[in-house]
Amino acid sequence: MFDITDEALTYVAELFTQQGEEDLGLKVDIEKAGTPAAAVTFNFCYSKDLGKTYFKFEYEGFNAFIDESNFDYLKDSEVALKEEGSTKKLTITAPNAKGEAPKDDAPLA
Repeated sequence: MFDITDEALTYVAELFTQQGEEDLGLKVDIEKAGTPAAAVTFNFCYSKDLGKTYFKFEYEGFNAFIDESNFDYLKDSEVALKEEGSTKKLTITAPNAKGEAPKDDAPLA
């Protein structure tokens, strides 16, 4: 579904190890998908709490869950780990999350 760098994969797997819960997964969602304000979010989740439209993607050390309505928006995405001093955070490059810009000759109404 999306590429994840080795560093990010290790980091996320360590987060799940620290949580120590069997059924815990990573829910990947997009707020305001297809708009200029689109934002990808990562949250811990339990698979039993997710609807039937979420699909499981297995990674080493954790499972990610993504709603099928977001598949196209996450196509060609990459998750990486960014380190700033002692702080680490996940970043995602999702070129399709914001949708396509209107063409120059697109009508306003």
